[in-house]
Amino acid sequence: MSHDYAYVYIWESGFFQPTTTEGEDGTVRYGLEPVPQEEVVDYVAMPFSKASLGVRTAISQGKYVTSDELSGAQESVGTDEGYFVVSAVFSVHHQPE
Repeated sequence: MSHDYAYVYIWESGFFQPTTTEGEDGTVRYGLEPVPQEEVVDYVAMPFSKASLGVRTAISQGKYVTSDELSGAQESVGTDEGYFVVSAVFSVHHQPE
């Protein structure tokens, strides 16, 4: 079975992994095997060590201040403590001339 995905989600049923089983007569049966949500989240989350410096700092320290675009924002990142998604928050400061 050729596919570009490791897992599928079926609404109100959960996550599944595609499977293939070959019968004795050469027939192939395609199916879906249930998998725990934690397995899927772990599969799609970027490892903490591979996240950008800004994202790692935001997760470790609770914030990261930069005037540049935050690379890796909105991506799922896995750590020993759980999973995080860092969102960029923009603020504009006006200084008097």
